[in-house]
Amino acid sequence: MQEELIKLGRLLKAMREEKRLSLKEVESSTSIRGSYLEALEEGREEVGLSDIYRFGFLRQYASFLDMDMKDLEKKYPQLFQNTVQKHDFAYGIGTLEMRTNASQQGRSMPGIVWISASAIMLFLAWQLAKYLQLV
Repeated sequence: MQEELIKLGRLLKAMREEKRLSLKEVESSTSIRGSYLEALEEGREEVGLSDIYRFGFLRQYASFLDMDMKDLEKKYPQLFQNTVQKHDFAYGIGTLEMRTNASQQGRSMPGIVWISASAIMLFLAWQLAKYLQLV
């Protein structure tokens, strides 16, 4: 996989240089950090960059350079497989169950207290303004 990443990086760099674009121009056009663009061109696996981000950056960079993504996927199959990881979550979108545990159940109370206190302060300020005949 590392060899394919290096080959693809060289291809991306060659296409960029062929179009006479600097990394700074590509960075401002694609909103991909220059350090990530350099890492892609050099075939380095950037620390802290997950496979899905690398895949997205490669896809965006290649489309910016007018490269055909389907051809790249055929030419470098190992880079583009297993990019989607499946996770088992106990709760997901669309579930009706509460996501709080017992220690978090009382957390909405401070919000109610602040709202009530704010309403009381506004009422008292209005009464004071009325008393001082400002309203």
